[in-house]
Amino acid sequence: MTSLSIKKKMMIWYAFVLIVIVILASAVLLITGNKLVRDNAKANLTVATDRALSNVRIISGKLNIDEVTRADFEAEAKSIGLGSKLAMNIFDEVQSGLKGALMESAEE
Repeated sequence: MTSLSIKKKMMIWYAFVLIVIVILASAVLLITGNKLVRDNAKANLTVATDRALSNVRIISGKLNIDEVTRADFEAEAKSIGLGSKLAMNIFDEVQSGLKGALMESAEE
């Protein structure tokens, strides 16, 4: 069997080096892209969580809505300058509509 000429050896070596470079570049792009996607997803989740938590309010030191009583709601309404009668009307309206809304959503 004849040995390859120097020209063919150089061509094979050059092709091999180019293939290795392309594989390495692709790996770097995939790793970098994956990291950017994860970082972006984390940032989006952080923003969404911050927005959601900004709407959470502790009423009379109680975070659990099941522990909030009518008196707690009235005291909190007074502390933010909302009239007691208006606040209680809203409380009663929400309380009366809640059961129906839960029943309706359970039927769906």
